[in-house]
Amino acid sequence: MADLNSLLENATPKVKKAKNEKPIIELPKKLKESLKLFLKWKKEEKVAAGEKKAAEAPVLEFCIKKYQEDALAGNFNSSYLVPVDENTKVNFICTDKFSVAQDQISEIKTICGDDFDKLFDKNVNVFLKPEVLSTPELKEEITAILGDKFSKFFASEVHYSTKPDFDENYMEILSVKKQKEMRKFAVQSKPYFK
Repeated sequence: MADLNSLLENATPKVKKAKNEKPIIELPKKLKESLKLFLKWKKEEKVAAGEKKAAEAPVLEFCIKKYQEDALAGNFNSSYLVPVDENTKVNFICTDKFSVAQDQISEIKTICGDDFDKLFDKNVNVFLKPEVLSTPELKEEITAILGDKFSKFFASEVHYSTKPDFDENYMEILSVKKQKEMRKFAVQSKPYFK
């Protein structure tokens, strides 16, 4: 097999194709049938996914409401058994995973007041500034010394995350009004059926 340099040297210029013109791959008959079957299933999968989502939405909404009502009444559960019929039961699961709107921390602190530290952990990430590796002088300097010049080379980033059992604790700590406000900024991972 020829190496890339010899291929480039011996290559003959190609005629430029129109922008939308693509080369064609002719498939054997058996593979054309496989591709037709694939396209059929792909289309049905899209339709089924839409129907599944539409069927799931009102049931999820109902189960989430029950989960929240129970938690507010002091009966916290993160999973429930949901009977469908005599032989079928599914699990409804609410995970203790939340995505926190990092740019809204001041609003979250206002909502939580003195309880903020009971619900959130502060994580500080330290990383090397990009210009340190791209500037020879800075690269040399960081190699020679680090000590008291730490902040010259590193930047820090603060990231807040919910504490374990946040889903249970925030319902106990915050009023119903504040819980509704909080849900705008600390969004729980989507509950699901299993």
